[in-house]
Amino acid sequence: MDYISSMFIGPLRIVLFVFFIYVIKQLISFKDSNQRGLDYFIARFVMFISVIMLVSMLLTQLNAFDLLVCLSVLAGFMILVFLNLNSKKNFTHQFLKMRKRLIIYTVRNFEKEKKLVSKYNLKKRIDSTKTEQERLTAIDLKWQIGLAVFIALLCFASRYYFFNFDTFTLSDIWYSDLHKIKDLTNQHWFFHEGSMMGEYLIMNVYGELTGITDTIALASFGLLESSLLAVILFWFTYKLTSKKLVPALIAALSFTLLYPLLPLNINLITQHKSIFFALILGLPAIMYNIKPTSLRKNTSTYLRWMSYLYAAIIFTDLFVALFIVFPFVLLISILNLKRNKRYLYRSLLAYLIALSFTFLIHLIAAWVLNYDLIQFINSNLYNYTSYTYLPQLILPFDQLLNYYQWASLACVVVAIPLYLKYPKKYNGALAIAIFLSIFLQAYKIEYLIVDEDLLNITAAVFIPLLFGISLFLFVGILELFSLNFKWNFSFEAILSTIVICSLFIWIGKAETEKIPFKKNETKEPIMEAYDKLNSKHLPYSYAVVNTQNNSVISEDSHYFINYNYFNKNYIKKDSIYNSFRNVQDYFKRNPDAVLPKSTFVFLYENEASLGKKTKLNPNIQDRAKKNIDILKSKGRRVNVFYQGSLVKVYEIVNVPKQSKIKELLF
Repeated sequence: MDYISSMFIGPLRIVLFVFFIYVIKQLISFKDSNQRGLDYFIARFVMFISVIMLVSMLLTQLNAFDLLVCLSVLAGFMILVFLNLNSKKNFTHQFLKMRKRLIIYTVRNFEKEKKLVSKYNLKKRIDSTKTEQERLTAIDLKWQIGLAVFIALLCFASRYYFFNFDTFTLSDIWYSDLHKIKDLTNQHWFFHEGSMMGEYLIMNVYGELTGITDTIALASFGLLESSLLAVILFWFTYKLTSKKLVPALIAALSFTLLYPLLPLNINLITQHKSIFFALILGLPAIMYNIKPTSLRKNTSTYLRWMSYLYAAIIFTDLFVALFIVFPFVLLISILNLKRNKRYLYRSLLAYLIALSFTFLIHLIAAWVLNYDLIQFINSNLYNYTSYTYLPQLILPFDQLLNYYQWASLACVVVAIPLYLKYPKKYNGALAIAIFLSIFLQAYKIEYLIVDEDLLNITAAVFIPLLFGISLFLFVGILELFSLNFKWNFSFEAILSTIVICSLFIWIGKAETEKIPFKKNETKEPIMEAYDKLNSKHLPYSYAVVNTQNNSVISEDSHYFINYNYFNKNYIKKDSIYNSFRNVQDYFKRNPDAVLPKSTFVFLYENEASLGKKTKLNPNIQDRAKKNIDILKSKGRRVNVFYQGSLVKVYEIVNVPKQSKIKELLF
């Protein structure tokens, strides 16, 4: 499988996995939820992600983190949820009752010669006792799901386009992030300067679950993350605006396409961002404060689920947890206290529980590891993984920011009379407008306690939301003054899509063409070669000769040899190994003399060798090539394993048919 195919196979397998879980749920559950469409999937998605994150964090502290263990715990959790067990009754009696039902059902179907699984199994009695669901017609549901799929695919394709100009992959930051993912496999959660580990945990599970390598998981996760966030933004705006598709579509498409209006670093647009992943969890958390019964009616269950969700957000990104989600919770509590007092008190309690739990865990870890916890907290309020570079903007950012600040203030002014007239309908829009106004004014503060780059990344999500609610509030004012405006969502949804895409083509293309992109020509062949190695060869049956910075890729996969060692010692070791290869006692006494089954040597063309990214000296490459020629002259088996642009990989076969998985099996 080549590098390009691997970028798509991970998301595709995730979609198939989710579909498989959904079918299993429909088969084994006794009742069906009254939630429909995105309400159904997003509620379960954020809960499962939260549980995976918290369970995996605890497993790393027990040296037990492993995909099989994690999936086993998750499977048990899902079964308990799907079976709709009553926590107030004895679980043993409930399981025995289910066992009797299953036996009776199986025997009856055999007697009547009916299928055990049919369409009848997918039809369940609707359970409306746990959550409240806003009424959705069949047409609403089709439009909602169809547009969500369209947005996800469009965002993935849009971000993938910039992969040709990506400067993140194989950068120093990329190698550092890869090391963090591999560190979790080694049961190390604490401490990584400037990073909470929740997002890296999900990347680790994503790679293991889909069968792709850590390198491909890291490279492709940013695309998947942005696509998920675009769908979450669409759903959030849809619920916030009382099921209006057009504002939701404008918000999602603006995030997906309108790069000339957003403060996103265009060179690092394919990079994963912990703020984005935290907002994938954070926006639903905010919505479940605005409309708490859409998560759970039962207040104790609501408290438990919100505690898990808040804890996951804190473990993902401290900035979002402290400066985005918490102010929202306070603001919504003030505006919505009379209607949802029971839930909002529990939401604040859940946040306090989650914050206390995460702080206590980190405090104990800091004491055990003798680490400065205050320094770690401060490091998470600054952005070490990107920088401000916004050449794609249609206007200077300060000028755009001024427009956004005035627009947010206008939204507050418009939302107040609407809220006073229709508090239930406009309380969420008013809260968002007030928060956006305060958030955008934060740029004017001379001495910020957080990095401005963090504000820029967050603004790239909330500015599209501002576009969506501005339209919603504008139409609300028209309706308030009885101007007989009616939403024709099918026509306006199509029109909005055409307008946003036209703006992207007209403005976006013109602005992006001005950007002096510098493509790393060696990125793709290096990734392809490593993906081919890791997918086709048995771990630790081979060694790789490459630059020192690529040693991170070798961790937990294969042996690594740098060029200096290869050039100085490999010929000598090869001679000793082949002189005594049939004398087993010698290798028992001298285990260091054993060579790996195969050795793969990366050689770069002169143009690549002189580049800053590879950090190579052409003389070192020439000497490595001479050593390969010497090995060939001695009769060693040397093959060209991979041939790409500027990169060639040679395989030195020390023991035939002992490294490649296919040759070992067949």
